[in-house]
Amino acid sequence: AVAFWKTVALGIILGGCLCQLGKNHQGVLGLKECVFYMLLGWLVLCLMGSLPYYFTDRLDFLDSLFEGVSGITTNGATLLAGGVTPALALWRSLTQWMGGFNTLLLLFTVLPQVSGEFGLNILPLDYACGHLLRRMDRMAIRLAKIYLGMTAVFFVLYRLSGLAAFDAFNWTLAAFSTGGCYLPDKQAAEVLSGLPRYVTVLCMLVTSGNFYLYEIGRASCRERV
Repeated sequence: AVAFWKTVALGIILGGCLCQLGKNHQGVLGLKECVFYMLLGWLVLCLMGSLPYYFTDRLDFLDSLFEGVSGITTNGATLLAGGVTPALALWRSLTQWMGGFNTLLLLFTVLPQVSGEFGLNILPLDYACGHLLRRMDRMAIRLAKIYLGMTAVFFVLYRLSGLAAFDAFNWTLAAFSTGGCYLPDKQAAEVLSGLPRYVTVLCMLVTSGNFYLYEIGRASCRERV
C-alpha cells in the first residue's frame, strides 16, 4: 500500500506543477509543440506506471520502467514472476487497460489530423494544432463512454461464466486492451477453462473491431431514443 501512496503523491505533485505551468496557456500549439507534448505525455505515463514496481522492491529501476512501458503500450511482456500481490497484479492490468484507451484516443484525434488519415502527408512546422486539444477533450469523453460501457459488459459476462470477482475484473482489463498479461499465480489455462475461454475470444474479437463504427452506432441509438 505504501508503494501506491507514494505513486499517488508524486502524481499529484507532478500534476499540480504542470497545471501551474500551463494555467495561462492559450491553447494554441504549433506542430513541433504538439508532437513534443504527445511524446512527453507517453513518457510520463510510462514513468508513473513503473513506480509501484520500483517502490515495492520487486524490480530495479530499469526493469520497472520496462514493466511500465509494457503496460502502457499493451504488448503483454512482463518481467514479474510468481508471488505477485493482488494490488500489483491489478495495477498491471489497469496500466494496460489505460494504455489501450490512450492508443484509441491517439488514433481518433491526433493521427488523422497530422498524417492525412493515416497516410504519410508531412505538414509544415508552423501548422497550428491547438484545435486538437478541444477535439481530444470531446473525443475522450465519447470514447470513455464506449470503453467503460463495454468493459462493464464483459466483466458481467466473465462473472456469469463462473469467475470470481477479482479474476473477472483482471481478465476483463487484460483481454479488453488486448494486452493479454495476467499476473496472479493461477495459470491462464486454469482460469479460462470452460465458458471464460469463449468470453475471452468474444472480448478480443469485439475490441479488435472498429471503434469508430461503435461510436457511430452509439450516436445513432442515442438519436433514436
